[in-house]
Amino acid sequence: MSKKIKKSMFAIVALLGVMLFASCGDSDKEISSSSLPDAAKAFITQYFPMQTILHAERDKDNGTRYYEVTLSSGTQIDFDSSGTWIKVDCKFNALPTGILPDKITTYITDNYPAAIATEVDKEYGGYQVQLNNARKLIFSADGTFISSQIDF
Repeated sequence: MSKKIKKSMFAIVALLGVMLFASCGDSDKEISSSSLPDAAKAFITQYFPMQTILHAERDKDNGTRYYEVTLSSGTQIDFDSSGTWIKVDCKFNALPTGILPDKITTYITDNYPAAIATEVDKEYGGYQVQLNNARKLIFSADGTFISSQIDF
């Protein structure tokens, strides 16, 4: 190989290494609960007043910053960069009253009276709600039921 090709290959490898290092630098960082956005702290205080924050982390994914929080009950909550919740996973416990829009709560109560909602993902255009009977329900942003599937 010529010196010119070797130098070019070295430069490319070095550049890739710098890019990799830079992308990993701020991707996951443990933070104190006081460093969470005010909206996230208010949400936790309102819906999980008896729980403490065990772990809080600031993450970056595809250039978007978000926060992951684990509470003393094992509940995991994801917040966007402004502190608005985007996912709440209470594992095997029921989501606190008021997190889901009333229209979704009514639908679940009417159609799955023996089930409880344990997880919700707020996504662009709607909600995905996981019930404790392995059923996942999809709702539009206004709470209109769209579909149901078994999710094992």
